[in-house]
Amino acid sequence: MRTGIGFNAASRYALRMWLKNRNLLILFACQVISICASVVMVTIGGILGAQFAPDPRWATLPVSLVIIGTALMAAPAAMAMSQLGRRPVFAAGAAAACAGLLFAWWSVMHQSFVGLCVALLVFGANLACVQQYRFAAAESVTPAMGPRAIAFILLAPVLGALIGPELLIRSADMFAGVPYAGVFVLLAAMSACAAVLLTGLQPFVSHEVPARQSQSASAPMIDAGFARNGRFWLAVGCGVTAYGVMALIMTATPLSMHRVDGFELEQTANVIRSHVLAMYLPSLMFAWLVSRVGLDRILILGLGLLFAVVFVALLERTLLHYWLALVLLGLAWNFLYLGGTTLLTRSYRSDERFRAQAINECFVFVVSAC
Repeated sequence: MRTGIGFNAASRYALRMWLKNRNLLILFACQVISICASVVMVTIGGILGAQFAPDPRWATLPVSLVIIGTALMAAPAAMAMSQLGRRPVFAAGAAAACAGLLFAWWSVMHQSFVGLCVALLVFGANLACVQQYRFAAAESVTPAMGPRAIAFILLAPVLGALIGPELLIRSADMFAGVPYAGVFVLLAAMSACAAVLLTGLQPFVSHEVPARQSQSASAPMIDAGFARNGRFWLAVGCGVTAYGVMALIMTATPLSMHRVDGFELEQTANVIRSHVLAMYLPSLMFAWLVSRVGLDRILILGLGLLFAVVFVALLERTLLHYWLALVLLGLAWNFLYLGGTTLLTRSYRSDERFRAQAINECFVFVVSAC
């Protein structure tokens, strides 16, 4: 009975936060749009790459360039936010996603492998901004409510996981004779809407620190407080592990299922949908789990689930094994990544946040790209 009460109380709190906080509502909507596009890119990026690439070994390069684009822009995006604020950088990122998706549509229409690679690289640059949504959410509430705000924003991809594959399946034949081209047009229009929405963000909570600490933002990293904090590097390690393993397996799965083992596109899309749902649905009860189990145990559980993923994936290549491995991968990612993000926000001062976040994002996405 206590479990049900705690879970329902957390759900009611999240709903009130959504309805009353304008920033959280905007970030939630834009996160949904971003995940819709990301799910589609992961599902068909390798398939289109295999069709257009001059050599089959380059099939996953377009999807890899999404991650590389994120890695390249992680630090510049965070530094731009420290100078210009989050709102203009977020809006510019969504506009870049729109441009990249339109160029991807042109590339598919002309079967250009190079064009597809460039388009997904540009699209990936926006994801460096999207990765900062969770930090922006934490800055939209009081420090005590930060973990709940992060978990709330990471619930948005549940809708994206449901909508993205449906958009792909229903728009696959929008342009006669050119499969998958139509979905890029739809996603570009959605990204344009996101860019407009993000211009409506309100100022974020600064959580000011004493004036004597204000010089730390310009100090060398070795002298920054977070650089000497073991909890910071533990948080970075959790993010690197979660994203690195997830990127490796999720990038290969659609190509392996659809091109190698001959599963239908709808079956492949459903496995990816289940994976993304598993990545984000546990966010609904993450704050409650941390309060009951403890953050350290959540991180250990996430690491254990990654070993289970490897075991299941190596057993067989049936539809059930693909599905189970990807669901376990999603759960492992959630516990490690959300837990690591929560730990990260507790490891630096307010005036260090942009530098600490930039370093974290660089490590995470450089490893993922490799």
